[in-house]
Order: sequence, then C-alpha cells, then structure tokens
Amino acid sequence: MQGYPAPGDSAVESEAITPSDVEGHKLPLVSKLSMQARALYAGVGGNVTYVKPNGVSVATYIPAGVTLSVRFISVKATGTDATSMLAMY
Repeated sequence: MQGYPAPGDSAVESEAITPSDVEGHKLPLVSKLSMQARALYAGVGGNVTYVKPNGVSVATYIPAGVTLSVRFISVKATGTDATSMLAMY
C-alpha cells in the first residue's frame, strides 16, 4: 500500500522537525510524499506532542537519543520541549 512501508523496513528519508501549533500543519515531506512519518527521533529528550494521521494528538516523553516507532504527520509546539528531532520515513 502506498505510503505505508512494510513493518521492519528501514527508513529511507528523514527531515528535521519544526514543531508548530498552526491548524492543519503537516511536516514538509508528509505533504510532498503523501505519506506519514514512521518514526520520531529526539536528540535531546523531553516531552513531545505529535499528531497521528487520524488527527488525534498524543503527548509522551522521549529520552535523549531514542527513536519512537509511531506514525505521525506533525509535532505540536505546545507540549513539546524535546529538541533536535527528526522525522523518519
């Protein structure tokens, strides 16, 4: 299925994340590639609020250097203090 790499496949692309509270904001490659990010990496740990493809926001904590395997389309500024984040596709 397009936009959904098979589980276990390696990421083929990444981009730096700039959190935003703008309604409808999506990561640039999400818009360009019409696919969801498949993992979120935090270089500096902290709280992260990400938006799932169905529009539901999820708040969680990610330790430094950890990659969280989740499907998401954006990261909100409110509730996010982790930095040096990457979206992986």
